[in-house]
Amino acid sequence: MLATISQWNAAQPISRLPSEIVSHIAALGISITDYHKGLEDISPISYMKYLASLAMISGIWRNTIIGTPSLWGPLSTDPPLHINRMSLERSGTCPLIVETGYWEKSLSTDSEVLELALPLWNRWSHAILESRSGGEVLERLSSASPSIKVVYVDAGWVRNPAAIKLFGGCAPRLQEISFAGVQVMWDPETFRGLRKLVLGNVSEDFMLPDNVLAILAANPLLELLDIVGEGYEPLPSPPPPSTRAPTETQDNSTQRAM
Repeated sequence: MLATISQWNAAQPISRLPSEIVSHIAALGISITDYHKGLEDISPISYMKYLASLAMISGIWRNTIIGTPSLWGPLSTDPPLHINRMSLERSGTCPLIVETGYWEKSLSTDSEVLELALPLWNRWSHAILESRSGGEVLERLSSASPSIKVVYVDAGWVRNPAAIKLFGGCAPRLQEISFAGVQVMWDPETFRGLRKLVLGNVSEDFMLPDNVLAILAANPLLELLDIVGEGYEPLPSPPPPSTRAPTETQDNSTQRAM
């Protein structure tokens, strides 16, 4: 039966498309950064199954899917560890999307995913972390990150964290920040060109009016600003920042709360 299906697939025009078109079709089907926390229909496992189903169309499709590094790169506690290792191996030098701690039926542990991902910190483009490896993660958050675009961290598991200089002041591609329980130092170079900024439990120094005004001035495309000081009850938490790349047609309406 499988041999018959394979022969039928190979005879179809779609099976003979150039590899460049195949990889483009695969990328358009489900973006590698489309999944959100906890949505099983677009989870990392679902994304991997999507790639596997495309690879069954024909040998050309299989070789193209496996050989296109940009289609790989999500590392998550959702799939088993061997799937994460395979994804990392096939991703080449492409950006990584690292996610821990959110999936009810996680098949990899936080520590397993971070062990794979932390040595490749410079390749991280998206970090969505609710991890118990608090100190190690916070240490990395104070290191330069040339590729990071979206960072969402819930550090409620860290007791009285000290303020950090976020990304050492060097994160030129950063667009979205959402922190709970992570204290950060004020740095005008880091908080520039953002679309979303959500900070909980920040120090009084960070809350100075001049700093808040500087944030507004340095981020003309800011869509969401929510800053909560130490000792205050936070507003209802927004969902993790979207990992979908922003488009030119986005509505730049803003929400601001302090």
